[in-house]
Amino acid sequence: MKKLVRIFDNETVVLQLLKKIFEKRGYTVFIYTDPAESDIYHSDICLCTPGRLCTDILITDIRMGGIDGVAFVQKLRERGCRIPHIAMISAYWDGYLLMMAKRLGCAILQKPFSLADIYGWIDERENGRALFATAQETPEISGIDDTMSAGETTGAM
Repeated sequence: MKKLVRIFDNETVVLQLLKKIFEKRGYTVFIYTDPAESDIYHSDICLCTPGRLCTDILITDIRMGGIDGVAFVQKLRERGCRIPHIAMISAYWDGYLLMMAKRLGCAILQKPFSLADIYGWIDERENGRALFATAQETPEISGIDDTMSAGETTGAM
């Protein structure tokens, strides 16, 4: 069975780019401009079942219409969703958002992101080097250097 990726972003160009990247690697990809468009948003319980996750990879923007990415992931975690790989992407990181994303066990990607950041993150998941499948572990930070402010990037597309 193909692995499932769900991507949430209000920017269509970002959705299409990420969809293309994952599909070329053999994933089934669903894209949404708003979490409310997704079945995993509306369910009162986690849609993960024994032997099948509701999604293998979830990528969400922070700022979207309706609900922000942090609140969306928090809602999924509170329901007990076992999504092993979650990344949050944004051009508008601040201390609070970074702290919340880390607490939720999410990788952090800075917009605009480089293709190397995305391919590197996917490679790590595919090669079993993902180290933050639970909120208790420390996520990686990609595209944000400790010496930089949240609004700066390390090289982008």
